[in-house]
Amino acid sequence: MGFGLYHPYDFLSEGDSPTFFCLLPWGFRNLENFNHISLSGRYIKDNTKRNSKKESLNYWIATKDEYMTPDQTLVEVESMWRFVEDIQNDFAARAHWCISDEIEQAPSLPFTTEDTRIVHPGETIQISINAQNDVEYCLEVYKPTSSIYPNFISAFEIQIPNEAKANDEIHLLLKGKNTYKHKLTRYQHIILRVK
Repeated sequence: MGFGLYHPYDFLSEGDSPTFFCLLPWGFRNLENFNHISLSGRYIKDNTKRNSKKESLNYWIATKDEYMTPDQTLVEVESMWRFVEDIQNDFAARAHWCISDEIEQAPSLPFTTEDTRIVHPGETIQISINAQNDVEYCLEVYKPTSSIYPNFISAFEIQIPNEAKANDEIHLLLKGKNTYKHKLTRYQHIILRVK
């Protein structure tokens, strides 16, 4: 078989890559808790799985999240799907380094707020960054792991609801994407915990 003479099923994927994606330093906190989002998605423990001795297994399953497709259709898919484009862009940039002296650096998020921040009901807080040139930033609430939703989120300002209770959490994803050829992306997972 020569170059360019491939047929359907000459290559099959195994699905093992997400096992390793969660180890990449992209700014996620999934090693603290598998239920936190990561490049590998989000996982919950399935306590129904037992071995032959009826002992509980350490068995985790991928959760599903809502995902907006490029044609603006909202679908429910495995939670890692939101990062597939970012992962592919990163891989393309690394492949490009093999044939070019041009090296595109992923953004580092010059984040100046703590990863976990204690907040109070009704408080308005600012998320501070030292912005880099050629990087676009956005901040979103990651709803699947947030127990409350802020009254508003505008740029980098968030208002905690007055009805928030102790230990409620708002999970935020700060995203930085560079404006170069491969649009490399990195994240910062911020947890706002109500006291």
